[in-house]
This record gives sequence, structure tokens and C-alpha cells, in this order.
Amino acid sequence: MFILAASALPAMAEEPPLWKLVAQSDVIVLASVDTPAVPPPGAYVSLPLRDVAALKGETSARPELQWYSAPRTYMPSLEQLRAADGSRSLVFALRSEGRLYFAGYTPTAFRPADAESVAAVETEVLRQAGVLARWRRDTSVPHYAEVQAIIEAIIALPPASGDERRSGPSRQQHLFDRLIALGPAAVPAIIEQMDDRRRLPEPQISFVNDAPNAFEGIRHYGPDVMTEALAAVLNQLTNEDFGSIYNGSTPAERQAAVQGWRVYLDHLRNDDAA
Repeated sequence: MFILAASALPAMAEEPPLWKLVAQSDVIVLASVDTPAVPPPGAYVSLPLRDVAALKGETSARPELQWYSAPRTYMPSLEQLRAADGSRSLVFALRSEGRLYFAGYTPTAFRPADAESVAAVETEVLRQAGVLARWRRDTSVPHYAEVQAIIEAIIALPPASGDERRSGPSRQQHLFDRLIALGPAAVPAIIEQMDDRRRLPEPQISFVNDAPNAFEGIRHYGPDVMTEALAAVLNQLTNEDFGSIYNGSTPAERQAAVQGWRVYLDHLRNDDAA
């Protein structure tokens, strides 16, 4: 089942900029959504999509969208779905374990498909495809060598013994804490190096949850490979999310997360240049 990111979600949903919602989406389609008349309370419901035209990504022949029926500020409401009344809408979705879910933790992941909105999405999808096609690793960003040294030190570790695990944080955890201690200035260097599918010595890391509305004191993750662990580090440093791959994922999900973070870095650079 799809699990929300471990970071605390905002109490009130805020509309993300279009570039971010596009980057967070594995699939964007024009489609009509079939809404049940009386959905079961507090449960995931499969919503069939009809008359589908893909703007980003690919779908199955008969795609369905998983939607949680209880009211949540961070996803489309039953009233929104019903208001569409079977007309074609823009649907922003992410894929997890082979299923589609609304992307971006925002009710605006489902919106009217007017000509202007569709054109804006098509333009942004093409722009981001260009960013990814032109991507080349930049080793000149701040903290690149420090991040690289910590990553290599983690990969070189032997698995912790049972006594080490019982005695407190492992050497791997201490190294990830050093990455966090580099702070937001190291985010570009981490993104530059996050496409690293080598397996971790230990499939576990933990970080202090310092979000103002945190519902847990410590975030515990179970990443299998370095890409997943670095995605968790980036989420910790930025409170942004481009794929909840922190507890294991498929190669396609890892690649989608890497691409989302690369678009994020391109946005940071454009902001700095403005």
C-alpha cells in the first residue's frame, strides 16, 4: 500500500507551483474519473479512468487511480471529484507498487482541463524533459568532495554486528548524521550524487523529526540502496518530496525520484540566477 512521506504534512494544503507538481508526478493524464456514489468511509477506493490521453508517463490499458475516501486537506475531495461530473480533467499521479495515487499532497492534483491549463502542463513537461536530457554531473558545487567521501565511507562499512546495533547508533548512522550536519548548502552536492544504486551495509537510518507540526519524534526508514537513503536525507534537509522511496522501491521509482530532484536543483539554480 502507498505510504505517505514520513515528513509531517502541512495542516492546510497549499497549491504547489506547476513545475513542482509536474516533477512530483510519474503520470499526468487527461481523463474522466468515475466516482462512486457512496464510497466506503476511510478506505482506499479504485477510481477507473476513461478517455485517457497521457501528457507524461504511461498507463495501463485500463488505468485506475487509488483515492482515500476520508476527507484530507492534501488530496482531492469527493466534492471535487463529483463536480467534474464525468468531464475530462487533468490528473497528476504518482506510481507506487504498480498503482497510481494522486501526486503532490495537494487537492490541485485533480483540476479542470481547460485549454490554457493543458497547454501550460504540456509546456512544462517538455521543459523538464529538456532539463533531464541536458543533465551533466557538476563536481564544482559546494561540499561535493565532502559528500562523496561520506558516501564512499558508508558503502565501505561492514554490516554492523548484533552487539553494535544494541549499543546505540551504528557507524553508518553517524555518517548519515554527518551528511545532515552539512546542512542545506550541501543539497546540490547530494542531488548530483544520488543516482547511486549500491546497497547499504544496513537497510536502516533514522533522523530527528524537527518539523513544527511533527507527529513523531524520530523518523525511521528502511532504504535498501544509497539512492533511497539520500532521498531521505534530502527530504530531511528541504522538507521536499519527489518520490517516497525511503523504505525500498523499484528501479523505475528510484529513477523517477532522481529525476524529480534534478528538476528541483535546476529550479534552485534558476532562482539563484534571477
